[in-house]
Amino acid sequence: MLRLHPKRSRIERSFMVCCHTAALFALTLTELPGITLVLLATLIGASLMRFCRNTGMRSSKRIHAIMIGQQHCLVKFAHAELVTELPSLEFFSEYLILLQFKSRPVGRSEQRIRLLLLPDSLNDDEDRCLRRYLRFYAPGNLG
Repeated sequence: MLRLHPKRSRIERSFMVCCHTAALFALTLTELPGITLVLLATLIGASLMRFCRNTGMRSSKRIHAIMIGQQHCLVKFAHAELVTELPSLEFFSEYLILLQFKSRPVGRSEQRIRLLLLPDSLNDDEDRCLRRYLRFYAPGNLG
């Protein structure tokens, strides 16, 4: 069983802050009416606040642990656990891994969870084990 404990990525957080700051700066270069500028600046600020809230330590949407077995996967959140199919690989590179987890359908609803892993999201041992798993053991592996 492969156990992963993803951490909050400083790279992702810095990138998002820079993008939102650039968007706010771009508003100063436009010649829109004042009320429109205030509205857009408020929306950009709300977007950044939502990102910070969703990636915070106490967020119910933040993934705390992942346990990948041979038949299924267990994704642990702050106050809940979700049994999913084995992760499917959406993107794989040296600096970025994007995994998608699909919950086993209960009734008609199926929940999909995407997990972005940057170089600082996992410790070195977990990163090495995940890359080995994706390369050799995952369904539809890269090898």
